[in-house]
Amino acid sequence: MAVYDPALRAPRCSTPAAICDSGTLLVGRGSLGPEPNQPNTIGDSCPDGNSGTFHDDESNDRIRVSSLDGTPFSAGTQVRVEATAWVWATSQDSLDLYFAANAQSPSWTFLGTLTPTATGAHTMSATYTLPAGSQQAVRARFRYVGSAAACAAGAYIDHDDLIFAVQPALGGPGGRRGRPPGRR
Repeated sequence: MAVYDPALRAPRCSTPAAICDSGTLLVGRGSLGPEPNQPNTIGDSCPDGNSGTFHDDESNDRIRVSSLDGTPFSAGTQVRVEATAWVWATSQDSLDLYFAANAQSPSWTFLGTLTPTATGAHTMSATYTLPAGSQQAVRARFRYVGSAAACAAGAYIDHDDLIFAVQPALGGPGGRRGRPPGRR
């Protein structure tokens, strides 16, 4: 389980593992809920909207990252990002997912936009391959209407980050995967 990192200002799993889960650290949006340690974005970089009602209107309540093969996170490992959001309207709500190889200074890469298929609590997921970087992050941006953006203001928008440790990739020159057996 992740714990809140007061220096980075977002939930963080500090050692490489096969799963990093925000648990209840993200429940709510902004002052609605209220969301503990809101806005839960690296460096408080992206504010949440404060309009609406808790668990009636949009919020991202949980982020979970897990390796597909069950091994600890390492560069080159495929992972699944799951975000559990509180959905108001399937035709107007969207989840934008992003990842960054360096949580200390994130440069967000767009993973995709997902459309919920049910109202209320609903989990959506996408997969990607971890790049090199020892401390990475994912961002879930759950929004009412509008378009994808790593950070943009809105009355019914919730931005949340999850930071997780990644071990170096096995292999490379001279590594276990970098050279055929018996060869020098």
